[in-house]
Amino acid sequence: MISREELQRRLWPDTFVDIDHNLNTAINTLRQVLADSAERPRFVETLSRRGYRFIAPIEKDIPGIVAHSAGDTLSRERNSARAEHGFWLAVLPLKLREADQDVADRGAALVEEIVTGLSRFSYLRVISLSSTSRYVGTVDVREAGKDLGARYVLEGSLRSAGAKARLAVQLVDCESGAHLWAETYDRPFAPETAFELLDDAVPRIVSTIADTHGVLPRSMSEILRTRDPSRLSPYEAVLRSFAHFQRVSAEEHAPAGAALERAVRKEPGYADAWAML
Repeated sequence: MISREELQRRLWPDTFVDIDHNLNTAINTLRQVLADSAERPRFVETLSRRGYRFIAPIEKDIPGIVAHSAGDTLSRERNSARAEHGFWLAVLPLKLREADQDVADRGAALVEEIVTGLSRFSYLRVISLSSTSRYVGTVDVREAGKDLGARYVLEGSLRSAGAKARLAVQLVDCESGAHLWAETYDRPFAPETAFELLDDAVPRIVSTIADTHGVLPRSMSEILRTRDPSRLSPYEAVLRSFAHFQRVSAEEHAPAGAALERAVRKEPGYADAWAML
């Protein structure tokens, strides 16, 4: 166990900071990276008024044998936790129709820009490129999602023909197998238009998927509308509240508001919950 005071001495020894806000933000970020949960912790446990404790199993590394196994175990634990505790999103590498380095470079840039754009939405949990980069070529989207612990997967392809490039993308719900959204973008393909596809298509894709009235908020809130609001985690309460933007009514507002009020009581530093409330 490490106390909040010890964390403050280690992290901000000579600086005046809002310790409660900074620690809550740091711990929430760490939990998102690990797909952990304050209600059902697998890695970081909060000890009320005392500090934090790391509770995941720790194995002694034996060079060449156990170290690899421990890493695999942690990866499986993390992916399993993602599937259980959150609506994680994975963006897979684009499938390429030809062995052209220029097309490959633009495809990699598109995926990187899309991930960056989606990561700016604080409610979204986006899996890092380092985890998704191995899914190159033709893959089973639902299997990839299951392996990564992702509820949603964005996949697509990029191909060129002469002076034209075609980007096709689709968003899949890996649990139901439903195709939630798909679009095709045709743009010029030439060295002088290298950024045109990025600057035009990426914002369209990101906003269509992630904006308040986008595909993901609608899907997430619809799933959570059928659940008991009193049993929602603070994160789920925020996602549940998106339904109010789709159906502006007292009947919709009451359960969403009640869930958010419980959320801010559980996690007073959760800015998204306060904003939606």
